[in-house]
Amino acid sequence: MEVLDHKDIYVLGDASVSFTPEGEPIPPSAQIALQQGQYCGYHIASKAYGQIAKPFQYNHRGTVLSMGRKNATGIVYGCHIRGRFASFMKKVIELRYFYMLGGLSMLSKQIKVNVKNKK
Repeated sequence: MEVLDHKDIYVLGDASVSFTPEGEPIPPSAQIALQQGQYCGYHIASKAYGQIAKPFQYNHRGTVLSMGRKNATGIVYGCHIRGRFASFMKKVIELRYFYMLGGLSMLSKQIKVNVKNKK
């Protein structure tokens, strides 16, 4: 994530490219951007304390695709899911994402929006 000739500049998210240990590019997604952000913080802290950071390692947790209001399909931690349960899991994943971005404040706002949209 460090720019090659500028070790104090980092590129994350959709503007960056990360690779698997086999050298394959990892498609950009919110999932990888969050992991890159967490790693970047760890990496900067390691440098500040004079330690060597471990290399970035992407952990693909899965993907869930919405197919309507109450239907979805996907793979979560290697398990195939579908139907209402997959739709529920997609909502849980989205709410977790909002919590990670803005804590309880952002999460509660998103829950209010979801409740309002159901009416």
